[in-house]
Amino acid sequence: MVTGNWEKPVVVALPGFARREVTGPFEALALLSEGWPTMAGAPFIKAKISCKAALEDRITPEQARRDFEKAAREASRFLS
Repeated sequence: MVTGNWEKPVVVALPGFARREVTGPFEALALLSEGWPTMAGAPFIKAKISCKAALEDRITPEQARRDFEKAAREASRFLS
């Protein structure tokens, strides 16, 4: 399992949740699995799949980062 960090962390600041800096797919997958405000929707599902794939070295960590950012944007809109 690869646990490499992203070149640049993703700052997640969702309404009603603590601001958090996520540094790689391992942290992102943990957050998506245990502390995500809405566990539904295509971006959320794709982000979980992508982070797992990055940890298994099937895609690059940066690909997973892009999908995680999309899930964060969707969650932010859902909570607003």
